[in-house]
Amino acid sequence: MNQTSYSVFRTTNGTNWSPVLALSTAGAGAAPGDPGKVPRGPGASPGPMAVVGGSSSAVLAGECEACGLGTTSVSSTQNAGASWNNFPTIQNGGLSGSMSFVSPSEGWLLDSYGTGTVSLLQTLDGGSTWKEVYPMAHPHPVNSVSFVNAQVGYGVGVPGDAGAFLKTDNGGRTWSKIGDVPTTATGTASQIVFVTEQHGFVVYSPIPNKSGIYETNDGGKSWTLLKNPNGTNMLLIFAGTQDGVAFGPTQHWATTNGGQSWFQVHLKSPWLPWLPWLPASDSAVAGLYLAGLARLPVAKTLTDIVHSQNGGQYAQISFAGSQVAWFPSPSQGGVLLTTDGGAKWSNINIHGISYADFDFVNGEDGWAQSSGGSLLRTTSGGKTWTYASNPTP
Repeated sequence: MNQTSYSVFRTTNGTNWSPVLALSTAGAGAAPGDPGKVPRGPGASPGPMAVVGGSSSAVLAGECEACGLGTTSVSSTQNAGASWNNFPTIQNGGLSGSMSFVSPSEGWLLDSYGTGTVSLLQTLDGGSTWKEVYPMAHPHPVNSVSFVNAQVGYGVGVPGDAGAFLKTDNGGRTWSKIGDVPTTATGTASQIVFVTEQHGFVVYSPIPNKSGIYETNDGGKSWTLLKNPNGTNMLLIFAGTQDGVAFGPTQHWATTNGGQSWFQVHLKSPWLPWLPWLPASDSAVAGLYLAGLARLPVAKTLTDIVHSQNGGQYAQISFAGSQVAWFPSPSQGGVLLTTDGGAKWSNINIHGISYADFDFVNGEDGWAQSSGGSLLRTTSGGKTWTYASNPTP
């Protein structure tokens, strides 16, 4: 549950220790050492601690990895742990890497959420407020991205704010928060899909007994919860701007008019089966057309490759126009990509990046997110990659 119970003890002679702070969690049980009734520690697990030399001051960072894609909050004491000040969650902060204080009021915190999203924060009031003094990389979305062309893209989620909705106009080099995606009590935004600059979707997973897809027609200014498709753990795929399929563990939906209306596609198995298994009258044929397999040039080679490399799971295929398609290839440990309508396929294997993190808009321009949150870009069809969010000069 990403929780770690912890205790903080203090000594004045190196032999006898007294508890001054503790946190017991539901996921990890009681705080160690039987600390008794002491003030509650910050976060859901311990972060770095800084003790100010020559004083009775100390600052402890507490982390909550499951909160808003990672948050950090701090507590400080000015009287050797007799009492503590609890400060709010650090705004736009992720998880803490290390911390150092030179006085009871002035200190620094290395804020870290994955490679490429590290920054240095400073406080002048003992940890109550923090200011970014050296951004080592521009903030960028770490949960999901969707590009509509080589320059314009949308993303969701930044450390400390899982619902942040962002946009880039320069190919991912810099991002600006332009709003928030709808929030739910139980679900998190697991996927964002934009088919034009104004028309897009955000998929939540899981939301029991509810539709997991919201739609916007004004670039994210407003969102509408779709009645259908409904279900949990949905995966949304569009081949072009009009034809799309929403796959779920037990239900599948399709649209031929850009999401204005959806109809349910009844399949023989939880995933679209291999093409030769389908009789012409099977309604799943409609789903295959909508997924782009039957009417795109890529279909000539994609059917056999998917069956041999990916167990027939068409639901994990993604498209960009009529020439570009990619999907996971477990047997080769990477992602198979075609940029020429299926004539040739290349295996892309970047350490720490999985198939779900890729997004191509044409045969050359694509983006990928690592498991640590880094955003990378290729302009060579996946042959070479660079960090999309460049370090600040």
